Amino acid sequence: MLGRKNYTQEEIDQGKAAIRQQLTAYNELVKAVNNAVTDHEKIGSAFEVFDSQFFNNLALVLDRYFVHRFAGPDYEGKDGNPLNEVRIITDSIMNNKGIMRADKQIKLPPEKSVVKLSVGDKINLTQAQFESLAGAFFEELERRFL
Repeated sequence: MLGRKNYTQEEIDQGKAAIRQQLTAYNELVKAVNNAVTDHEKIGSAFEVFDSQFFNNLALVLDRYFVHRFAGPDYEGKDGNPLNEVRIITDSIMNNKGIMRADKQIKLPPEKSVVKLSVGDKINLTQAQFESLAGAFFEELERRFL
């Protein structure tokens, strides 16, 4: 598929709904497990491992819905915005063993990013980080691609 210069509101809404559905299912699972299990220490430990994988994978899902967006300065830009951040995070997960990498073309200072990852950090997204990242991603996507 060729690059995309824009998306419809329906496409963006579909992506939001898919992410929201995953988050709802996750929250229901956490609630059910916490209500059913008395050994919360073991469950907490298991969820720490699961959470990182789950939310890292949700970042991949988020990016995939809009993977064909043009990356140039007139579209996604190279200014370290949330679209760039998702692009670098997902590339780092897939191609750099989950370690945040630098990008020669995109300046993404950690202090200005959504999840505050530095080059060399292991990517272990939390629910709060992912939800913030997804919210900022959709805002930027609507601003630049609608």
